[in-house]
Amino acid sequence: MAPVALGDPRTTVFEDVEVEGRPACRVGVAAGTVAFVDPPEARRRTASEWAGATVVEGSGGALLPGLHDHHLHLRAMAARRASVPCGPPEVADRAGLGAALRAAAAAAASEPGRWVRGTGYDDSVTGPL
Repeated sequence: MAPVALGDPRTTVFEDVEVEGRPACRVGVAAGTVAFVDPPEARRRTASEWAGATVVEGSGGALLPGLHDHHLHLRAMAARRASVPCGPPEVADRAGLGAALRAAAAAAASEPGRWVRGTGYDDSVTGPL
């Protein structure tokens, strides 16, 4: 691990974060590299070691190194699992689209207020609606 740059505002210390399932860890990042990971049962560093560093309170959240593309659409991916596939490979033509939507609507009819959500529609396969 990299040495912590004392007093360097480019050093960041994350307080109270979960790392690999271990809660309440303290993590130091210096020059873009993880400098230390201190679990609560083995605190090896004190606040004076990173005087001047940026301190981020994690509030118990998970710290995920390398996750820098925040454009993940996690909710959309989760919703897609509960949606009707409306494009290839499941739907190959207009009739297939109609059949898929009718089947989903019939299944949803037993739950008042339930929506039918389709994903993957491709008008080059089914034609314009």
